[in-house]
Amino acid sequence: MKRFFIPLSIILFSITFFFTSCVTFSPRFCPEGKVSLIRQHTVSIAVYYVMSDNQYHTWQTDPDNQFHGIITTPVAAQYPDKAAAIIGSGTILRDNYVMTVRHMVDDHYGVGFSNIYVFIPGFDHPVQADLVCKSPGDNFYDDYAVLKLREDAGLPGLRVAEKQPVPGEKVIFTGSTGGFAFFSRFGHVTELQWHFRTDNAGILHLTTWEEFPYMCVFPGGPGDSGGSICNVKGELAGIMYCGLTNYSEEYIFANPLDMLRKFLLKNNLGFLL
Repeated sequence: MKRFFIPLSIILFSITFFFTSCVTFSPRFCPEGKVSLIRQHTVSIAVYYVMSDNQYHTWQTDPDNQFHGIITTPVAAQYPDKAAAIIGSGTILRDNYVMTVRHMVDDHYGVGFSNIYVFIPGFDHPVQADLVCKSPGDNFYDDYAVLKLREDAGLPGLRVAEKQPVPGEKVIFTGSTGGFAFFSRFGHVTELQWHFRTDNAGILHLTTWEEFPYMCVFPGGPGDSGGSICNVKGELAGIMYCGLTNYSEEYIFANPLDMLRKFLLKNNLGFLL
């Protein structure tokens, strides 16, 4: 999960195949079928970065990284021990496209990604994917990417919502918090924009991160990057991509829905809406 003013944390993780079983959900929050639909379309992603000894040492010693040890069970046998996997999430849209975040497929410490593996609920193997496009990254909030699966997921794809959830509206948000694949949470969306800070002279200021308010859900954490915020109709309404810790709680943020829709249209992917 990308954090404000902190370089991306790299999670080194041992990967095994994911198997899932049928789950029944209470219809009291929203129709059970909508929850199942969302979960079927929410994937976990491992993006592999293979490093030299020097690059590996840099990643390992960077205090901003969450270092969890060397991968000993890689997805593909050809990878050496000194490889890192950034763990995140995504959402399957129509025609086997996957919506996720840019910072999972960026170069880090001068290292480009080697392969992208997508874990789909019910599949007994990871599916490789290719990067279709990503946002330019000119701003902190410029954090979208689209992948294309190399296999047919056999799913219709979630629709992108036309209307953004308002504060207090029910949402289902699903990601891979701390490596917990397909981790769904049920809550109400809120928004955050203003916060206090002190300048270099120690003077208190009320300020904003951006000119727009973030959609906000909690709890969450690293691994939720690229995960979905969906409305109770089963529509994709936001992409989780950054967060911060405040009083031992991790608050997760997404851009306004209009920014996601504009990104897809700008990249000639309007048919995914």
